[in-house]
Amino acid sequence: INHYAKDMFCVMVWYNKNMENYHSKLQQRYTVKLRVLEKELPYFCTQFFNARANVLEKQSQYAYAMDFKVFFYFIRDYFQELNNMPIRDIKPDIFNRITTHDLDAYLDYIELYEFEGDHRHNGETGKSRKLSSIKSLCKYLLKENIINKNPAELVEMPKIHKKDIVVLNEEEKKRLLETIMYRQGMSEAQAKLNSHCYLRDYAIMMLFLGTGMRVSELVGLNVNDINFKKNTARVIRKGGNTQHVYFSKQVANALKQYLYGTGTGSRGSLVEDETEQALFISLKRNRLTVRGIQKLIEKYSNITFSDDPELKLHPHLLRKTYGTNLYLRTNDIKLVADQLGHSAISTTERHYVTSTEEHKKLAAIDVIE
Repeated sequence: INHYAKDMFCVMVWYNKNMENYHSKLQQRYTVKLRVLEKELPYFCTQFFNARANVLEKQSQYAYAMDFKVFFYFIRDYFQELNNMPIRDIKPDIFNRITTHDLDAYLDYIELYEFEGDHRHNGETGKSRKLSSIKSLCKYLLKENIINKNPAELVEMPKIHKKDIVVLNEEEKKRLLETIMYRQGMSEAQAKLNSHCYLRDYAIMMLFLGTGMRVSELVGLNVNDINFKKNTARVIRKGGNTQHVYFSKQVANALKQYLYGTGTGSRGSLVEDETEQALFISLKRNRLTVRGIQKLIEKYSNITFSDDPELKLHPHLLRKTYGTNLYLRTNDIKLVADQLGHSAISTTERHYVTSTEEHKKLAAIDVIE
C-alpha cells in the first residue's frame, strides 16, 4: 500500500505542475485513487471498470469501487470460510452462493456499521445507491458468463420517502447577502477576515442563487469561462458535457465587482500569480476548493441564521432555491431541468423544485367556464 501511495503522490505532483484544466486534474486524481483502490478489490472489479470506462467518469467509478469494498468486507465476514481472507482473493463464484436473503442482510448491515475505524450509517438513499452498485456488478458478471445467476436481480430497491424540499425565501436571501456585504452579525475577528474576501463570497453566493450550478462546476470555473457580452458562464457538467449557463445583470455586476475591483476583497487582491486561470481564489492564493466553499457557506449560515438553528445552508440548498424560483416564474419544469443540468426531469421534480401556497392555488380551476 505504501508503494501505491507513493506512486499516487508522484502522479499528483506531476499533474499539479503540468495540467492546466481543473477538470482534467480532477480526472487524473480519481484515476490514481481508483488504481490504488483496485489493488485491494477482486480482479473482476477491474474488468467491470474497464468495461464501463467509456460510460462512467472516474469519480463515479471510484464511488462504485468504495461500494464494492464495503460489500466484499461484509461478504468476507458473513461467510465463515472467507474469514480473514484478503478481499482481493475472493472469487466471483461466491455470487453463485449468495441469496436474496444474504443481500437483505447486507442492506440491514449498512444501515449502521463500522468501516476503517469510522462509524457509518446509510439512510434510504445511501442503501439504494449501494445496492444499485452491486446490481450493476452482478449484471455485468452474468452477461460475461463469469457467474451462473444474478442474486441481486430479485432484491427490491429500498423505498425512498419524499421529503420536504427546503429553500430560502426572499427575506432569507436578502439577509444572507447583507451578512456578506455589510458584515451584519459578525464578530470583530470575523469582520476583519471577511474584508479580505467579501466581494468573492458575494459573487459566489450570487452565482449559486442566480444559476443553480453545482459546487464542483463553480469551483472549476476559470476567468475566461465568463462572457459578459452574453452574460453566460461556461460550465462542465456531470459526464463531461459543456454548457453555457445564463446569468442576470445582478449576477454580472457582482462578478464584475470581484473581477475588476482594485481594493481589498477583489480577485486582484487575492491572486498571486498573474497566470492563474481560476475564477475564485482562496486566501492561500490558489483555486478555492469544494470543501473551502462548503465551509464558507456554513460560516455565513451560522452567522445569518443563528436565530434559526434548524436552517443549515449548503450548496444543494442554494441550488434548490434557484430551481424553485425559476419554476415559480416560468412553470417550465423542462427549462429548470436543463438549467440545472439534469438528464431526467424526474430528478428535478423530486429533489429540486417545490411550490408555494400561492402557486398551488393555481390548481383550483373553474369547473365550467
